[in-house]
Amino acid sequence: MPLGHFGDLGILGVPSARFFDTSRIAAGSVIADGYARDFFTVQMAPMVAATVTRETRRPTGDATRRPAEVTLDLRLRLLPETRRWPAVAIGLRDLDGGRFGAEYVVASKRFGPFDLATGLGWGRLGEAAQMANPLGLVSTHFVDHRPQVQDQDPWNAWFTGADVGLFAGLAYRTPLSGLTAALAYGSDRNQGDAQVGARPVHSLPIDLGLSYRPWSWLDLGLGYEAGRLWSGRVALIATPGQLDGLRAVGPVPVRLGRFRPARPHSLGLLLTIPGVTVHGYHVHKHTATLRVDLRGDTLGSSAQTTRIMGHLLRSLAHLAPPDVEELVLLVSTRGLKGLRVAVLRTDLVAAATGRGSIEELWHNAEIQSVAGFPDLPNGGFRDRSPFSSQPILTFRQSLGDRLGQPIFRATFDQTVQATLGLGFLIGGTIRSELGSTLLGQDGGFPAPFDAVRSDEAAYAVQSSAIPRLHRAYVAWLHSPAVGVHTKVMVGYLEEMFAGLDTSLLVRPPWASWAGALQIARVVKRVPGPSLAIYSGTGRTTGFLTAYRDWPARRLNGRLAVGRFLGGDLGISAGLSHHADGGVRLAGTVTVSDRGQFGRAARGLRDPAVTAGLRLTIPIGRLGFLTDTAQLEIGVEPLARDRGQRLSDPLPLYSVSHPLMPSRLSRTWRHLID
Repeated sequence: MPLGHFGDLGILGVPSARFFDTSRIAAGSVIADGYARDFFTVQMAPMVAATVTRETRRPTGDATRRPAEVTLDLRLRLLPETRRWPAVAIGLRDLDGGRFGAEYVVASKRFGPFDLATGLGWGRLGEAAQMANPLGLVSTHFVDHRPQVQDQDPWNAWFTGADVGLFAGLAYRTPLSGLTAALAYGSDRNQGDAQVGARPVHSLPIDLGLSYRPWSWLDLGLGYEAGRLWSGRVALIATPGQLDGLRAVGPVPVRLGRFRPARPHSLGLLLTIPGVTVHGYHVHKHTATLRVDLRGDTLGSSAQTTRIMGHLLRSLAHLAPPDVEELVLLVSTRGLKGLRVAVLRTDLVAAATGRGSIEELWHNAEIQSVAGFPDLPNGGFRDRSPFSSQPILTFRQSLGDRLGQPIFRATFDQTVQATLGLGFLIGGTIRSELGSTLLGQDGGFPAPFDAVRSDEAAYAVQSSAIPRLHRAYVAWLHSPAVGVHTKVMVGYLEEMFAGLDTSLLVRPPWASWAGALQIARVVKRVPGPSLAIYSGTGRTTGFLTAYRDWPARRLNGRLAVGRFLGGDLGISAGLSHHADGGVRLAGTVTVSDRGQFGRAARGLRDPAVTAGLRLTIPIGRLGFLTDTAQLEIGVEPLARDRGQRLSDPLPLYSVSHPLMPSRLSRTWRHLID
């Protein structure tokens, strides 16, 4: 199935029930007379796909470019295709409720080289109005008048309208490899575009097209729309798991053929690895023990953490005395404990040199979770600095703000942390503003007593000239029992809020689930270089969160219920995929009511349902003391009040990843990469 005009697997402008393989991404552009559309599609899970589009329209004969509109689309697979029955999917276009807002149910079935898609459309896809809305039999709510532009709650307009449209598409896989011909009958009449002068109403809703995929990663298309418009498409398709060359830290090869005792300072120099701090080294009889702290939230994927553990064990095997038979690695992470990994030296040497197998190494290894570690001498070597830093470059784009041009913000953060011992650490972040369009979005800055994040422009403006303090905090992390972790953090927690944040995480070592409780009491910070706070702006926020891992698919789900920063109650659901190279794709949907704080009372638009996507890519080590640098690209709401949570620099769930023996077991094959 070729790519469609909206970045999904479709037939020109008609959607289908086809999906990519899990974690596949596609990015490209569609250009036609009157508009240009960029898209980015992510297959979040086997049944869930998301697409972000950015369209810029220019009416024919007019040299003026209209403001771009950014939208988020979701598709859910309801039924897979069988020999007898078609695949069925449900889709939502433009979740934020704008000009492209549409919903649909579509079925797809293959017949030899032909692939047929047909379905019902609401909203933009219901403009053909060929039959009455069948959901009117369920409730009169669905046949009420559908507003052209939704205001506070766009989800109230989903699948509404007196009539629906019928659409169909047919794709033919030609004998020429990679070439597909397409014919589509659309139910979108472009009435919304005609009102703004971008495109005329379609009088002939027939589209023709060709799609050519010379390689699996390149998709090219040519279309003729409604008997009057030519369009072209180019897209790149990839799987983040294949981008393993972007992994943050490549293990340093260690020769294992010769064994010689380590000089006092040799081990410390060899183990200077980004994301790793050495706390102790001790040899007792035939056992060599190394205690390290892994900053798991900066290492990337679980596979990357396993590579680093393998590097540490091979380094220990290379430098320990010849009579050592057992190698023990004690792993903590930012003060949380702990994981004990013990392997036989002969098994490790054999697996690393090809004379043995990784399976035999696993069979004889001992992996267990422990609540505490013995104190180890440092062996006389010079430990690396307790300081660590990580640069983060972030680009964020809003989801089609109807109050003006879509909001964009780019920042550069330099984070610094220092371990003090006994579970205490201090941290801070300096933020530099690289550019934004926040200023003037809502006609001025709201009062801090009313705002949650709708005054984000004030903070961006104050930090645009010179770097400013984004965070400064003291944290204490502790593991009172196996699988139980706690955190207490106080200070300037993020750009807009300061206060006290407490968390409790219950995460059984071999389980695929976890539960967390977070409660925070915060006040609003004053924009600018000062460290002042607004009195009278105190508020309490808290969430009960459930986590679930699907190891085989490298997926993680999250469902949180609680009170947001604005006093609004609601739920937040997230789904993320972690590739071996550390690339992460995450999507979030939030639903909340109207809270105590916020701009809804002032009549400005702040929908109850929001959604966002974020792509995180590790881009290597950029400095002497830096951990892995990150590039983050997000399409998510900016300057909103409802559904807002604290930005946590030390989320316990992410921090505790290296302590999970279940994750190590799943990635054990990477131990000798």
